[in-house]
Amino acid sequence: SNGAMMAYRLACQLSDKIAAIAPVSGQRVFDDCRPKRPVAVLHIHGTADPCALYNGGKACGGCFSQIFGFHLPGDTWACAPVPDAVRAEAQINGCAMKTRVVFAKGAVTCVRYEGCPANAPVELCSIKGEGHRWPGATDTGPPACKTHPDRRICSRYAEIVGPASGDIDGSAFIWDFFRHYHLP
Repeated sequence: SNGAMMAYRLACQLSDKIAAIAPVSGQRVFDDCRPKRPVAVLHIHGTADPCALYNGGKACGGCFSQIFGFHLPGDTWACAPVPDAVRAEAQINGCAMKTRVVFAKGAVTCVRYEGCPANAPVELCSIKGEGHRWPGATDTGPPACKTHPDRRICSRYAEIVGPASGDIDGSAFIWDFFRHYHLP
């Protein structure tokens, strides 16, 4: 999620150096996006994400605090529903506001905005029932949880971030998207 927010920031501020981004489980949390050129976007998000709420809300973020059992001021914030946030990216890129399904497999459905610049499409891949996870990951948390899965923090991690989906390999899916886009 933090990587997703960083990807959106880089696409806004370094659009002349970045051809495409693929944010996973996070969205742009700032309003001052004025890229020099459109950047291709593949946004992947689980509909059951309790950390970066798919349907938006007043309490996005905060999972790290929940896992470790403490809260800090400002560790949650209001966020828009993911489809609305991705629509805003499509508007920035100059796309039409109509979408069409470009991929569907199991719990995964991807829609692409029509009328985008040739080298800068905007897609949203929603994964029904997936939590705050990397698509296709089979891990159960931090590396220490592989050797000590019975530790309290490992069970808290799995409980808080929610379920995973194996319907796509996120890394391969993202690479397949990236390989089509290059800087002018």
